[in-house]
Amino acid sequence: MSNAVFDKDPTGKVAIATGARRLAAAALAAAVAALAGCTATGPARPAAPPAAAPAPAEAGDRFARGSAVLGRLDPAAPQRVMEGYADLAPDFGRYVIEYPFGDIYARPGLDLRTRLLTAVAALAAVGDSEVPLGNHIRYALNVGCTREEIVETVMQVSVYAGFPRAVKGLAVVEKVLAERGGERGSP
Repeated sequence: MSNAVFDKDPTGKVAIATGARRLAAAALAAAVAALAGCTATGPARPAAPPAAAPAPAEAGDRFARGSAVLGRLDPAAPQRVMEGYADLAPDFGRYVIEYPFGDIYARPGLDLRTRLLTAVAALAAVGDSEVPLGNHIRYALNVGCTREEIVETVMQVSVYAGFPRAVKGLAVVEKVLAERGGERGSP
C-alpha cells in the first residue's frame, strides 16, 4: 500500500488512501482536544488540574494509577475489565488498564472531559468499535459531558471520516442515551 494521501482504485479513479483516513481520524481527535475549551456560546472549560508526569519511582505502578483513573469514570469498570479477560487473555485486561488509563489518561495537560470527547471522536472515526465507543460515551456522561457535546463531537466526525461512520457513531450515542433514560434529552 502506498503512503500517499491519494491512490487509484482498480478502475483508475483517484481515491483517498486508508492511511489518509487514519490520519484524518487522528487529526479530528487532536482538533477536538485543542478546541474543547473554545466555544462561542458555552462556558469556558475549567483548566486541567495541575499534575506532573509520573516520576520514575511511581511509574512502576501503572496498574494502580490506571485503575484509579478508570474508577473515576466508572467505579465498577476496573474489576469488569479484569474479569472480562480473565479466562481468555488475563494479561490483556491489565494492558487495557495500564496503558490508556495509567499512562495516557493520567497525564497532565487535558482534563478527563476533553480526553473523553477526543476518545469518542477517534472511536467514531475508526468505525467498527461500537463496544469501546459506547463505553467512552458512558464515561463522558459520567464526568459531566453533556448530550449535546457528545452528539456534536460525533457529528464533527462526518467531515473527516465520512457520513457512514458518523451515522454509526450517532446510533451508538442514541443507544447509550436510551439505556440511561434519554440523559439530558433525546436526539
